[in-house]
Amino acid sequence: MTIGIGATGPRAGRAAFDALRAAERVGQGAIGGFVTFAVISQDGAVRTSVTQRGGTATLFTDGETTGVEPPGLFAEARCAAVISSGPDRPTPLEQFIPADAKVGLVTGHRIPPSTGSDGKPMNSGVLERLKAGMSPEKAVSEVIGATPEADCGLIALSTNGDVASANTARVKRRPDTGTAL
Repeated sequence: MTIGIGATGPRAGRAAFDALRAAERVGQGAIGGFVTFAVISQDGAVRTSVTQRGGTATLFTDGETTGVEPPGLFAEARCAAVISSGPDRPTPLEQFIPADAKVGLVTGHRIPPSTGSDGKPMNSGVLERLKAGMSPEKAVSEVIGATPEADCGLIALSTNGDVASANTARVKRRPDTGTAL
């Protein structure tokens, strides 16, 4: 299982973390391995935390202690995105959530950095469109529509709170996907 989570609003960072932790507790398959967690913190900076193994239990540590809660800069963020699946994914793990503090974050599931019709990672293509002033809905729709057979679902979050998500036609044909809004 690969899971993508996006949240905006008060304590979005905490909500995204808690949602992933809940999914780890009940999910089966490839979950509880790698995590990329990105937020746009209250001070206007992109902050990321990554882990290859252990999911939320190893995403934040305090010395030798694992399983600690996310620090305030993450928990209090108003724009947050997560992607997680099994362990040992290609590095850098930050490639799974392109971010720009001025416009937003892009996450997803399956393989968000799949190569799009323009030869670029699809998640990065969405972020480029956000930077150019396109809405998340239009940016996701355009990128997904241009490469319908990619193994990719995308979630775009803007700093103004707009959110959009979509799956490619290929992913829509899978019997094992789900969405919760």
